[in-house]
Amino acid sequence: MIQVRSVKAQIITPASMRVEHALLLNCAQFNGTYPPMTESEFNDMIDSTFEALEMALDEVDGDLDFDNAGGVLTVDFENGTTMVFSRQPPTCQLWLAARSGGFHFAYDAQAGDWRGTREGQLFRPFVAEQMQSQAGIDFEWGQVMEAGE
Repeated sequence: MIQVRSVKAQIITPASMRVEHALLLNCAQFNGTYPPMTESEFNDMIDSTFEALEMALDEVDGDLDFDNAGGVLTVDFENGTTMVFSRQPPTCQLWLAARSGGFHFAYDAQAGDWRGTREGQLFRPFVAEQMQSQAGIDFEWGQVMEAGE
């Protein structure tokens, strides 16, 4: 018996020849005014958000640990629960996994914050509410910095 295997060739474009295109697939549009963002703009917004989140976590009076690695920010609370924030470039979204569920946020330039894709809640107040309900943490943070600030 002869076995024949089919192999697909994949052409990999060298990094020096890649062109950055706007990510249009599934990017949320709020009021039809939100322009598409490039992958690097998206990553800059996530980096700014994670940086602001980490700075605010440093100020928390309570026992928690956090780690930012590989595009994922993990917060471990004293009560043994965890919140996970992750970047999702294919959908231009910021995802939050908390004890109360999974939540997806897309950037709303008019609001200057990420907005929930299902219920329309703003990210920053929502995270503060989640930290209070999940771990009893009083959490406050300022406005989102624009990418590049």
